[in-house]
Amino acid sequence: MKDDIRQRKAIFYLEHTDKRLDEISERCGFSEMASFTRAFIRWTGCSPSKYKN
Repeated sequence: MKDDIRQRKAIFYLEHTDKRLDEISERCGFSEMASFTRAFIRWTGCSPSKYKN
């Protein structure tokens, strides 16, 4: 459940804001950018930076 919420928040921020990746990571509850990146790749199959571009 928590993972699903984090995923939806991350995708929303990437698609609808100009926030930096470290800000998005923090807002989604990750204390480390590397953890956020690993989770995002697991969710979507690509890195947050590729998804944003």
